[in-house]
Amino acid sequence: MATVQSKRHHTVLWIVVTCVLAFAASFAFFAFVPPPALSQAQLNGASATDIYYRNGQKMGTINQNRQVVSLDQISPYLRNGVIAIEDHRFYEHSGVDIVGIGRALIADLTAGRIVAGGSTITQQLAKNAVVGDQESLGRKIKEAYYAMQIERLYTKDEILDFYLNQVYFGHGAYGAEQASQTFFNKPAKDLTLAQAAYLAGAVNAPSALDPLVSDPKLQEQHRAQGMQRRDLVLDAMAEYGYISQQQADQAKQVTEAQMHFNPHPKPVMVSTALYFVQQQLSNEVQSISSERFNVGGFKIYTTIDSSLQNTAESTYRDTFPQLQSGKEVKANFEKNPTNPAYDSAMVVLDAKSGGVRSIIGSYDFLDDPMAGLNMAYSPSAHMPPGSSIKPITVYGPAIESGKFTAASKVSDARGLKAEGGVVNNYPGESYKTWVPITEAIAESYNVSAIWTLQQLGAQVGTTYAERFGIPLTDVDKNNVRRLALGDLDKGLNPLQMASAYTAFADNGAMHPAYVIEKVVDDSGHVLYQHHTQSKQVLQPTTAYVMQYLLHKVITEGTAAGAGFPKDWAVAGKTGTSSPPEEQSGNARASRDLWFAGYTPQLVGAAWTGMRDPKNPAGPLEASSADMAKVVAAVFKAAGQPPAFEKPAGIVEVNGIPFIEGTVPNDLQQQQTLSQQVQQVLSQQQAAQQQQAAGPITGLSATVTSNGGTPAVLLQWQPVALPETRYVVYRATQPDLADAQAIGSTYQPTYVDSTPAQAARLWYFVVAVAPDNTEISRSNAVVVTLGAAPPTIPPSQQQQPPQQQQQAAAQIALDVSLPASGKASTVDLHWSVTGAAEPQRFEVRRNGNTIVQLPAAVHTWRDRTVQPGQAYTYQIVAVGSNGETIATSAPAEVQLPAQTQQKQAASGE
Repeated sequence: MATVQSKRHHTVLWIVVTCVLAFAASFAFFAFVPPPALSQAQLNGASATDIYYRNGQKMGTINQNRQVVSLDQISPYLRNGVIAIEDHRFYEHSGVDIVGIGRALIADLTAGRIVAGGSTITQQLAKNAVVGDQESLGRKIKEAYYAMQIERLYTKDEILDFYLNQVYFGHGAYGAEQASQTFFNKPAKDLTLAQAAYLAGAVNAPSALDPLVSDPKLQEQHRAQGMQRRDLVLDAMAEYGYISQQQADQAKQVTEAQMHFNPHPKPVMVSTALYFVQQQLSNEVQSISSERFNVGGFKIYTTIDSSLQNTAESTYRDTFPQLQSGKEVKANFEKNPTNPAYDSAMVVLDAKSGGVRSIIGSYDFLDDPMAGLNMAYSPSAHMPPGSSIKPITVYGPAIESGKFTAASKVSDARGLKAEGGVVNNYPGESYKTWVPITEAIAESYNVSAIWTLQQLGAQVGTTYAERFGIPLTDVDKNNVRRLALGDLDKGLNPLQMASAYTAFADNGAMHPAYVIEKVVDDSGHVLYQHHTQSKQVLQPTTAYVMQYLLHKVITEGTAAGAGFPKDWAVAGKTGTSSPPEEQSGNARASRDLWFAGYTPQLVGAAWTGMRDPKNPAGPLEASSADMAKVVAAVFKAAGQPPAFEKPAGIVEVNGIPFIEGTVPNDLQQQQTLSQQVQQVLSQQQAAQQQQAAGPITGLSATVTSNGGTPAVLLQWQPVALPETRYVVYRATQPDLADAQAIGSTYQPTYVDSTPAQAARLWYFVVAVAPDNTEISRSNAVVVTLGAAPPTIPPSQQQQPPQQQQQAAAQIALDVSLPASGKASTVDLHWSVTGAAEPQRFEVRRNGNTIVQLPAAVHTWRDRTVQPGQAYTYQIVAVGSNGETIATSAPAEVQLPAQTQQKQAASGE
C-alpha cells in the first residue's frame, strides 16, 4: 500500500511541476509578446444588450442590473474585506500569484477535480471581462495572460475599481453599489463592517449565500451559511491587518436581525431562458468574439417562445411539487448550498428546426436564474438516460434493419444473459417468453430490449448511438447492456436527448439544438444568422413506424398517466436509472427519471434526479411518468398538433404501419388481424417457440369414476413456456382420423367426464402458445372402457334438423381480469354444450368482431384494452357454412384505472 501511495504522490508532484513549468513558459512568452489591447470599456463591463423572444417581444436586457460608482464611494470595509478573503496578496503580485496557483494546483490534482481557484482579483477581472466561465487549464493560462496585461496598463486601485463595479454578488446584483442597495437598501459607502463582510463573503458563492432567496427554508439556510462566511472574512481582515481582532469579534456578535437585510428587495426579473441565451452566445455565434460580446450593444433574437417558456416556469414553480408521487417536492429537492442533491431540468425544441422553445436549466433557477449548473445543457451535466435511449439504440435500428416490424414478437424469457450476468425486468414484473414488440416498448421490458439488440449486434447499437449524437466512452461501445438500458458511462443531458428525438418527430432528420436566431448590432446590421444543418439518421419510413410504437407508451404504457390527450399525435419514452441496491437499500429505487416525447411540432426532454450519482442522499420516490407530466403541460400550451405525415413507402394493414418490403403479400389481403399475425409470426417464430418450450411428455390416461359414470383422467408434464394452453383431443380410431378437440386447460391435467361410448379411446394433447400457434404435440395414449354399445342402423337414428342443432347449442362465457391485477388485459373463458359442432368462434367486443379462433380454442386474452374503460364481450359460434350456431349472453367488465406507472430497473 505504501508503494502505491508513494507512486501516486510522485505522479501528482510530476504533474504539478509540469503545470508550473507550463505557467513559467507562458510568463516568459508574455514578457516578450505584446498582448492584444484591452479597452477600458471591456473592464468597466458591457453596455446593455437586448434579448428578444421569437415573436419579437423583448425578453430582457443583460448587463443592466448594476450601478457604477467610483472606488471612494465604496466602503473601505468592503474593499478590504474582498481583498482579504479573495486575494490577500493583491498589492504584492503583478496579476498572477504563483504561490496561490501552486497551492490550488496541488489541491486540484490531489482531488482529481477543480476544488480550489487560485485566481487573483486581477485574474477574476480578466475572466469576467474577456475569458468566460469554462473551467480548464487553457482558460487559466488565458486568464493569466490578460491579468498580466491589465496590471501593465492600470494601477491597483483602478483594477479594484473595475472589479468591484462588475463582480456578481447574487440575487441579480452586479457591482458593489447595486449589491448594497439590493441586500441592505443603502449606498455601498454606508455599509457597516458586518454588512460589508457579508457581501465580501458572497463573492465566492453568490447563489448559495443569497440571503433574499424567496423560499423561506432555503433563505434560512443561505443566511446561516452566509453568516459563517462573514465571520471567516472578519477573521481574514484581522489576520491581514485591515481591522483589529477586537473589531472582528464585535462584528461577529451582530445577529442576523441586526444585519438589516432588505425586507422588500426589487424582484429579480430574469428568465431562466435569458440566462441560457447569455451562456450560449459564445458557443453558437463564433463569428463574433467573446471580447466583442462583452462590450455589448447588440439586439439578439432567439428561438424562445414566450408562452411556452412561461408555461414551463410556472409548471416547475407551481405544479412540479404536486407531480411527485406521494411526496412533496421539498422532500426530494431539499437545498444544501454546499452539496445540492436533487435537481431537475427540461428542454423543449422545435421539431422541424431544433430551435429551443423553452428551457428550465435547474430547479434552483426558479429562485435565481444564475444559480448553479445548467443541468439542461452543460457538458459536465451527465445523467444516465435509462430506457429513454431504447428507441435510439435498439428499436429504431431494429425497424430499419427490416428484421423486425410493428407486428413482430420479441423474447421476454427469464434468464437471458448479457454483460454483467442475467438481465432482469423491473422487480416484480413477470416474464412472458414471447411478447408483441408494442408491449415490450410500452411496458419497457429490459429483457426484450437486450434480446433485440443481441439479434442485431452490439455494433449496430453503437453505430446508431453515435449517429444520433449520443456521447459514448470506450466502456459503452459494443456493450449490449449499456447501450440497450441507457446505463452510459458519462450519460447525457436533456438538450442532447431532445435533439436526438427530433429525428423521430421529423421523418428521420435530426436537428442540432440552438437558441440564437440572429444578432444585430446597434446600427441594424445583421452580424449573424442561424442556418439549420440537419442530419438524416433514420429513413422516414422507420421514423413513422417508431411513432406508432412510441404512441403506445403514451396510451397504454409507462407514460399513460402523464395527461396527454388520447387523440393527440404524440409519442415518447420514459426512462429510469437506479442506484446500486447497496446504496439505496431498495431494488425499486430510482436515481434518475426521464421522459423524452414529441409531436409533429415539438420535442421535449425532461429529467430529474441526483446531480452527483455518488451522492449518499436517498433515492427518488417518484415515477418517470412525473417527468412526462411536465412535458405534457408545455405541449398542451402549444395546442393540439396536426397528425404525423405518412411518408411514401408505408403500407398500413388494419392500422399497423409496415415498411414496404417487410410485409408478405398475403398479409396485405383483407383478412382479420389475428389471421394476419398468425400467418406471419407462425412462420417466423414457431421453431423458436418449439425449441424454448420442449415436447409434452409423460401423458397418461386412467379410467376413473365421475359419480358412477366412467371418466378418463389425463395427466402430463407441462412445457417450459409460461401462459401455455393445452388442447385435449379424443379419437375412436387408432389412426386418429376422427380426432376432435374436447376441451382446453392451462393446467397439466384434464378430466374427460363424458367419454364416448366406445370400447377404446385414444387421446393426445397439443400445447398452444399465447398467440395460438401450436408449439408441441404429445404422443397418443389409449384406454379401454368396456364393450361397445350395439350399433343403431342409420334408418333408426334421429337426425334433428340443422335449426334444432343450432337451437340446442349454448355458450357459457366467463370474463375476468388476470390474477396479477394488470389493468390492460381481460381473460375470456367459454364452454359449449349441445349437439352443434362449430367450425370457429368469433370474439366480439362492444358489438365488433375483434378476433376469430379455431373451434378447439375456448379461452383468449384481450391485450388491447385501456385502463379505466368498460367493455362488453360476446362469443359467437359459427358453423362450417358460415351460419351462426349460437351466441353467448353479453358479459361486461370494468377495468380499474392505472394509478401508478411501473419503472424498470435501469430504465422504464
